Amino acid sequence: MTVPNGSNGDAGQMKDILTTGLGMFIFGDVRFEPRNVVGVVIGLGGGILYSYFSYQDSQQRAKDTVGLGLITSEGPNPSHK
Repeated sequence: MTVPNGSNGDAGQMKDILTTGLGMFIFGDVRFEPRNVVGVVIGLGGGILYSYFSYQDSQQRAKDTVGLGLITSEGPNPSHK
């Protein structure tokens, strides 16, 4: 699943969360110790923050491109050179 501007958004994060969660339950050698849980939460939280800020950046770039007249609501502006 993709969203505009090439960002995979929440779909990629949900895949990571499901993969990590299933892996922890399927493979019995994982111990649920506070340090392990905190590590997983930090890793997933960092991925979510990165995805959020990347999406915000792509939205701002899209607005800047439209603001410069390079792209109109109808598509690329043929009169701009």
